Amino acid sequence: MLCWVWVHYCNLKVVGLNGHGYLTVNKSISKAITYNPSEVSYRYINPKEDKLSSVYLVSPVQTDTSKIYVQAISEFSKFKTDPEYTFLPVKTINLEKEYLKNLIRVSHDMADWVVSFDSLLEKRQLENASIEVVRYKKDRINGRNIIISSTSALTTINKILSDLLKGLVSVRFDADAVLDKIKRDALTLSGNVLLRAAKSYIFTYEMLGLILSKKILDEKFKKEQKFNSQQLVTYFMLDDYVSWFPTEDNRIADILAIGISKHNGRHHISIKIVESKFVGSARSEHKKKSYNQLRSTLNTFIKAYYNNDSLPVDKRQWHTRLAELILDTKIQDIGELDILNEAKQAILDGNFNLSLSGASLIFDYSQESVDELGTSIYAQEVTLGSDYNAHIYAHQLEFGRESVLSLFNAYVNDEGIEKILDNANNDSCIDHLFNEKEIRNVRLNFDEFDLFTHDISVHDIAIDSKQSVNTVTKLETENLVSGQTRTLNGDVAVTSEHKEDCSLDSVHKTVTDNNIEDSVQKQESKEIAVEGVLKSETEHKDVTVHHAVSYDKNWPNHIASLIAKYANNDKAIEAKQEKEKEANELADKLCRALRSYNFIAKKLHVRITPNGVAVTLQGNDSLTIDKILNRQTTLLTSHALSISTIVPKPGKIIVNIQNKNREIVKLWDIWAKRKINKDKNGVNKSFILAEQENEDALLYLNLSDKTFENLPSHDPHTLIAGTSGSGKSVLLRTLILDIAATNSSKDVKLILIDPKGGAEFNPFNCLPHMLMNTITTKEESVKALQNLIVEMDNRYIKFAEKSVTKLVDYNALCTDESEKLPYIFVVHDEFAEWMMDKEEYKDIVRDTVSRLGVKARAAGIFLIFAAQRPDSTVFPLQLRENLGNRLVLKVTNAATSDIATGVAKAHCESLMGNGHMIARLQNENILCQTPYIDDSEFREALEAIRLDNI
Repeated sequence: MLCWVWVHYCNLKVVGLNGHGYLTVNKSISKAITYNPSEVSYRYINPKEDKLSSVYLVSPVQTDTSKIYVQAISEFSKFKTDPEYTFLPVKTINLEKEYLKNLIRVSHDMADWVVSFDSLLEKRQLENASIEVVRYKKDRINGRNIIISSTSALTTINKILSDLLKGLVSVRFDADAVLDKIKRDALTLSGNVLLRAAKSYIFTYEMLGLILSKKILDEKFKKEQKFNSQQLVTYFMLDDYVSWFPTEDNRIADILAIGISKHNGRHHISIKIVESKFVGSARSEHKKKSYNQLRSTLNTFIKAYYNNDSLPVDKRQWHTRLAELILDTKIQDIGELDILNEAKQAILDGNFNLSLSGASLIFDYSQESVDELGTSIYAQEVTLGSDYNAHIYAHQLEFGRESVLSLFNAYVNDEGIEKILDNANNDSCIDHLFNEKEIRNVRLNFDEFDLFTHDISVHDIAIDSKQSVNTVTKLETENLVSGQTRTLNGDVAVTSEHKEDCSLDSVHKTVTDNNIEDSVQKQESKEIAVEGVLKSETEHKDVTVHHAVSYDKNWPNHIASLIAKYANNDKAIEAKQEKEKEANELADKLCRALRSYNFIAKKLHVRITPNGVAVTLQGNDSLTIDKILNRQTTLLTSHALSISTIVPKPGKIIVNIQNKNREIVKLWDIWAKRKINKDKNGVNKSFILAEQENEDALLYLNLSDKTFENLPSHDPHTLIAGTSGSGKSVLLRTLILDIAATNSSKDVKLILIDPKGGAEFNPFNCLPHMLMNTITTKEESVKALQNLIVEMDNRYIKFAEKSVTKLVDYNALCTDESEKLPYIFVVHDEFAEWMMDKEEYKDIVRDTVSRLGVKARAAGIFLIFAAQRPDSTVFPLQLRENLGNRLVLKVTNAATSDIATGVAKAHCESLMGNGHMIARLQNENILCQTPYIDDSEFREALEAIRLDNI
């Protein structure tokens, strides 16, 4: 659909209310010694004028001196002043004015979407003029509002939503009504949610997660209203206000919900922050990301509103920001506007109570997701005076497919979801130790106690003292509440009924500052709990804990045991967090250096990699890859910035800065994180290559015929290139290990060819996957390659007998295990050695690869060729065309880099060696770091694979 966008700018003069440029304000005089402009909001909203917006040109709170000055100026106006009142000049925009009304109308007639860029125009005015605000964003730098509005129906998303809802809603429903409801709720959060959802299914899933999150928040605020007389609730998307609430690591949550109520003459502001994930795979990774975004955002609010170290001026600025925010609420009647104005003034005066809580909500709609609801809590401890510690809670709730379907059915029918949420809060453990005062409070109202809404009401200045996550069973918590045992100062209490079973083997306590996943026990993961040593908190409060290791359930037993023994992802996470500050400083240093050369350098994202720091910069005409490369030497000598690689991406450039102290990526850690992609016959054809540097993801060689982990299906045959010291041999070793470790020897067979006498491949001879011992002579290699052609032709004959076209379907039809055919992987190291000796061998290799190039994937035969220097003499064009996957480590020069990758300026000669690699897969260059395994652990892995196949 062709969509026109009309951009207009409202350049407004100072116009007055009722024809005058002055607004009447009751006497509001401040002593000069106490006056602070940051405490004052300059916006004015008149409940009776829904299409008018006004901004004071001077502070609405005047000192005696400034009042005289303003009154003197008003004498020059036509407005007659009154000594009983203060008259202040204002700037206004009124959509009832004929010329503005026509401008808005014509703009929306000409275009589907209209973009307004103005400091006065507010979304409230457009909404009251029956114009839908699709996107609203405040610019902190110049004070203007960016508003995208429309009078056209947003129909592009209807088809996508209809398709998705068919699989998510099991009850009968009015499709048009539900679609309208979803769009209205999305617009309540932010029009940007709807705009993104119209682009692709991925963003539509994201929108559905946000809609369910809003449903849950509605339920929680409704429950609060029973006890707190809640009057008004408003929702915001934090992405629209990211400049107002910046986080240290640029990770921000999704929803900011604010409840406004009044008790005994004092306003109460309840802030709830939610990060939502609607996922179909990689649930554990999304859990970690979601939690980190939530915690980062909560920390921003904690530092803003609870931190005693900040200056009073800073606190007033944060109060002003909160007051300005609630004025953006979409109101239904004049009464709500009165509530907003009262709450705004209470916040500016500091006469209010504030409570803060957060939730990470994971909606897993995948077919295999377990319908188990778990609760985990991050507690940010805050000291309120000398005798009371409060906690700000961040919860993580997981909803399996059945629960997601139940939530959608309830949403469609406008039914309550209290029962589903009660299950979420009570199904598993409560990861928080209550202090004495909290226990006392809970005993009084245990029936009304709800973890999601257990906010600590605070107003006075507080100190951010420490963070803790503790695990206590539901039974222990109930005992604490009922008074059977007590917990003081965080000590674990055990009832007399369970005293015999209170060892570390039966009671697992976790205390951590970093990773909430350590306290989330998942049914679908295999877990190994390693005993830790816990010291009494009465001594030093020092705790030594060894955390559980989670990994894919498809790993066979002996390999799984080694993963549990050697994997240590917690250590990698801790090391990465320690380097975050250093990484951001390095990124800022790069931006300053580029700006000194008159480049426009805007930092978008910073990522810590095993080899340094990846800085994502916004692309623009002044900043190109060639320009940065031309300054590469100067950046090193003048700014101590060693640039290794530069990766182009749509709309951005990723600059990778080297670090002298590189981290080793261990194969065990990668195996602990990797997913095993079994097909319908139980065969895995997606193999680990490396850890991506510019994305928080693993890189697989995906030889299956379907997308896996956001990676498309790759070509069947692969070239590996790398000079001495590049890590080529280690890559071959880990790749072969991964093929054998993730597949049964009945399903996969290996043919290994080693021109160097078998030094690299002979250790694999112990594996039952080997079709024959390692080939070390040209004659044996020629025979094996020629037999592959015969085997492929025979397989196609068998396929024809069963009327199938590929091996996966053939094996699925075989009722007798002996009829099934294995996949064959041929790994040929240093093929250049023999390619230079005889033309005969070169011809055989070329012909074999050419024959296998088209038909090999379906026949289940895959080739992996490796060479130090695959130049044109040993790597003819016909051979290059058939080896589509290019895994290129450090090479000697740019010419070799171009031949190995198949594209110019890949700059593989600039790689750091030791596993630093550019993978050219499906026309995309992916920078990554391959994993490492030492010789002794390599031998253990071989033995484990052998035992798993007995």
